[in-house]
Amino acid sequence: MRPGPHSHLVRPWGEKWQLWSKDRKSASWTLSRSGDWNALKVPPDAVCAIPARLTVAYPFYVEAVEESVVREMALLEVEMRGLAPGERLNTDARIRILSADEKRTLVLAVIYPGEWPAELAAVNGAAFEASPVLAVLGDNTLHLWREGDDLVAAVTWKGQLVCWETAPWGDDPRDITSWLRCFVLQLRGDLGLAEPLVLKEWTPVFSETPEGFVRDRGLGEKDRSEGASPALTEPVSWLPQTLRAAARRRSKRAVLGKSLLALAAGLFVIAAGTILAFANLRWQERRIDAEIAGLEPEIGPIREAAKRWNRIEAAVDERFFPLEMLNLIVTSLPPAGVRLTVFEMSPQKVLVEGEAGNVGAATEFFKTLQQKAGSGGLAWEMPYPSLQANNTARFVINGTVQGASNE
Repeated sequence: MRPGPHSHLVRPWGEKWQLWSKDRKSASWTLSRSGDWNALKVPPDAVCAIPARLTVAYPFYVEAVEESVVREMALLEVEMRGLAPGERLNTDARIRILSADEKRTLVLAVIYPGEWPAELAAVNGAAFEASPVLAVLGDNTLHLWREGDDLVAAVTWKGQLVCWETAPWGDDPRDITSWLRCFVLQLRGDLGLAEPLVLKEWTPVFSETPEGFVRDRGLGEKDRSEGASPALTEPVSWLPQTLRAAARRRSKRAVLGKSLLALAAGLFVIAAGTILAFANLRWQERRIDAEIAGLEPEIGPIREAAKRWNRIEAAVDERFFPLEMLNLIVTSLPPAGVRLTVFEMSPQKVLVEGEAGNVGAATEFFKTLQQKAGSGGLAWEMPYPSLQANNTARFVINGTVQGASNE
């Protein structure tokens, strides 16, 4: 896997923080400035080194060689030892595969802090990694350097960084010697580390070389002031919990923004389509109006003739002769029980009023009239008859000429 495209790296070194930068076309890092964090003006895309004391380095062997199996077994070991319990196993533990032989694999479990210290609340970056991982360190060597109030001891073996620990800065050199001997002794027992280690003091600690070490005297003044060159050979992506939450919120806002943008684009397309369709309808309406206006000289006389024929229709159509209509109504009367009181007729309608012995007789008369009239050009209707004081039923029947014009 390729490392991420980061061009800035910030780390604690000595008593201060350092900001390193790299040209994207160059592989070398340059120390830009050092000082307090707030004075460094760290770019937002920088990789930030986590102080070594906040991380845990646990090297061990896994009795497997297939990478996927090795990682699963290593995470199980980390969980069983309680180094990253619960959900932290997924968020704050990383397995680095160091080397493998025919039967087993040496791995380094790096455990990141579950809670970010309040004193480092201002420290920010695009990704975080343990500070020893981000340094170029010589092989088969125990490296010592200072990070604020901590002394860091990091061991490299067979070309790999295998472990690191920290102790309070300023301890008595004799106490530091005992601590380093115990640290190395445990590594020799756990990992089978047999070669003698070179002691490389990036920050001077001992006036005399402790027993069991060979001091590296090849460090110059610049090496001691600037420290080990930065290294960024693997992708880094871990973030403190607060920054992870902020990243999730930014991601949700970005998704919401994209959704709203897509919705706005959809609404714009719909609105544009609606406007175009409405404009097209208006254009067609104006075109049709223009065609009608053009045909008006020809249609006008025909329309006037149609109106005149509608007005004289009742006079020339024998179905609507008053005597014929009266005959139709009278022949629809039952032999008894119904009598007519009003008969009126105009070119557009017929009005019949009368009295019946009961509602049923009036209804029966109306049905008979409809049947005899058939499709004779009239639409008949009768509201529900009204009962009178003498228990008779008064009815009103209207017949309207179908298609009649009011003009």
